[in-house]
Amino acid sequence: MKLSLLNNIAIAAVAPMVVATSAFAQVTSVTDIQIFSTETGLEVVLDTLGDEPLESFITREGNSIIVNIPNAQLSVSGSEFRQTNPVAGVTEVTAVNTGTDSVQVRITGETGVPQAEVVQSSQGLVLSVTPVAEMAEDDEIEVIELVVTATRTQQALEDVPRSVTVINRQQLEEQANLTQNIGDILGQLVPGFGPPNQSNRTNAQTLRGRNAQVLIDGIPQRSNGSFNLQLRYIDPSSIERIEVVRGPSAIYGGDATGGIINIITRQPETDRVVLTTEVGVTAALGELQGDSFGTDFRQTISTSKDGIDFVGNLSFTSTGEFFDAEGDIIPPNNTSLSNTESFNVLGKLGFQLDEQQRLQFTLNHAEDNRDLDFIAAGNPDPDEEKAVAIPRNVTFVDVDSPHISSTSANVNYTHDNILGSSLQAQAYYRASEQSTVPFPGNFPFINTNDGETFGGRLQLETPIMETANVLWGVDLERQKNGENAFIDLDPDELDQGRVVRTERFIGSPDYDLNTLGLFAQGQWDVTNKLAASGGVRYERFNFSADDFTNFNGADITGGEVDFDDVLFNVGTVYDLTDTVSVFANFAQGFSAPTFRSILQGASTGFAIADDFQDLQPQKVDEYEIGIRGNWNRVQASVAAFYNFSELGSRLVQVPDNQFLVLERDPQRNYGVEATVDFQATDSLQVGGIFSWNEGDAEDPDTGEFLPLGRFDIQPLKLTAYVEHETLPGWSNRLQALYVGDRDRAFEQGVDPVDINGYFLVDYLSSIQIGQGQLQIGAENLLNNQYFPVYSQALLRPIDNFAGRGRTVSLSYKLNW
Repeated sequence: MKLSLLNNIAIAAVAPMVVATSAFAQVTSVTDIQIFSTETGLEVVLDTLGDEPLESFITREGNSIIVNIPNAQLSVSGSEFRQTNPVAGVTEVTAVNTGTDSVQVRITGETGVPQAEVVQSSQGLVLSVTPVAEMAEDDEIEVIELVVTATRTQQALEDVPRSVTVINRQQLEEQANLTQNIGDILGQLVPGFGPPNQSNRTNAQTLRGRNAQVLIDGIPQRSNGSFNLQLRYIDPSSIERIEVVRGPSAIYGGDATGGIINIITRQPETDRVVLTTEVGVTAALGELQGDSFGTDFRQTISTSKDGIDFVGNLSFTSTGEFFDAEGDIIPPNNTSLSNTESFNVLGKLGFQLDEQQRLQFTLNHAEDNRDLDFIAAGNPDPDEEKAVAIPRNVTFVDVDSPHISSTSANVNYTHDNILGSSLQAQAYYRASEQSTVPFPGNFPFINTNDGETFGGRLQLETPIMETANVLWGVDLERQKNGENAFIDLDPDELDQGRVVRTERFIGSPDYDLNTLGLFAQGQWDVTNKLAASGGVRYERFNFSADDFTNFNGADITGGEVDFDDVLFNVGTVYDLTDTVSVFANFAQGFSAPTFRSILQGASTGFAIADDFQDLQPQKVDEYEIGIRGNWNRVQASVAAFYNFSELGSRLVQVPDNQFLVLERDPQRNYGVEATVDFQATDSLQVGGIFSWNEGDAEDPDTGEFLPLGRFDIQPLKLTAYVEHETLPGWSNRLQALYVGDRDRAFEQGVDPVDINGYFLVDYLSSIQIGQGQLQIGAENLLNNQYFPVYSQALLRPIDNFAGRGRTVSLSYKLNW
């Protein structure tokens, strides 16, 4: 079946190339050229006669971008077109015949090379052009990226007094040639975030040693009772960009003690219908057989007309078995991604009510479903530590098969001027659930969990004077966290490939967590070189649960308890020059206790109303300093941080308890991060990131600070890349990842294992063919045998799985 699907996809991928090739044989007449201004720049529309598509490839020269069209002729008056200064940032647009069967369109920027996207439409060919930002005083390019997460308002990246990473659409599409797993993409591109672990969750992928809150269009995805699955709730093709604010933050509420990962979904195109189709295939290069093949399909539609816009995205990925560098099947476990069918649908409908008012509805649904052809086992060879896969056609009886699902909906209303303030109001709903792969062993089981969240946000941005404003508002949220249940299985049946339920135990009960947040955040341009920001947030939450008996057989008395706290932040940015700035920041973040983990490990006599009174939220204070430089061809940053929490929050294993227990001891984290990108020539770019962090927690018995464990602290991470436009329309990228050793916690008796480093190289290539792109990726190009950090952190022999060996992917993306 997989091979048949592969054949169909191959035909679908080749067909556009055949059509594109035949188009070169017929010259199309360009009858008119029109230029329209847009919100981001301009559109150049080439009107044509006939239905034959115009082929194109793009080159650059100086401040100009050149679109070469090899199968067209201008039929406009004089066989030449020229318009000067059509929009700010563009000095000239010209089009000329360069032969009897070719046309060249040149778009010249005022301060740098514009960005251009070529789209085939029913009119002909459309060039969507975005000029570079305005020049700074010393005539160097000042690139502006808008950041929403840092202050809940649009703010230029260089004005944010803390470390922020923005991953744009182009970077996402490039990295998706290797993996559709967002956690692995962030692990490759974000300093302070754990390295890729080829897992469906972000366990052992902390941000600066602590948990990060995940937002999708401002909606929190992480609830108190959930697992770290939030990055599986959307496909990369549904994303416009990802903004990662590193370090504690309370501006969106709790659970962001390590930072915020804000995922912003696709935005509509302007004044036309744009369709994008992508098909692809993935396989282990050493095992080109049916078991390793996976397939991808993605379809996007976008349009905007008469004040109504729509974006829709549909994606389907079928993943085959994973093979390591030695050619062995990587056994499936609860967190692996092999043999998974992933589905995501996103829809956004917007109405521009008038010049100042907009209403938007968004729906997003994602799910992973697992099909198990193997079960994991420890290696029978005593000299081999690697887990092995045992063939079994696993069936499920009276038990849900392994899956992850999430559905969210929100409505967003904005008004640009209400009594001088701009208003944003949002209401949202989210539901999620999971059922795990069976945990093998003498007492095998499946874990299930679900929950739903209702919430709303209201904020106003009010100018105080010409150089200052304040953002203030209220957030409300109601979490209904479902039972965390453990389904006991018959071990004899599981050995034969049948998952049969024997008994069901409750780890933690249904419980409600209601939160109220009030906040105010100010920004002030003190001078033209100095900017300051700061704010305060009050958070109050209410927890309630009924009586229940947990997995250990302990009777827990239900009840209700309230918590509240006040948090502050203040930061400043100073421009040393027009291209170099320094920043300093103090910020607080907080999180409620992980009630599920406490309840499932509690002993008889535990009473929620009494015993939870001593469990105050974790509050984290962080101090950060940094320097950023943004020159014509070089962008670089260095930051150092130190954070401390009087009541830390870490889970540790204790004797005679089947679950991890919450420890609330003083905890500190510290580290250094650096980034650099260098555009050596118009066609060559190199760069990389450096990330080192450490942490300690106080031993309650001795008062001595000991290293934090393997699940909290990531080893040193170093990445590097070189990217080259080898020929017009053909770009290539090599990227390397080095993960260092970490044995500090092992040597001091905190961890039972140490972490061994490894080195990986990936290759990515993109070739312009017709109106689309052929994309090639090779993961682990050198075919190194290694064990990801998360695999090393797990102690059981059946979880000691190797990373993927050399794996290739091939896809074709067509805009039409």
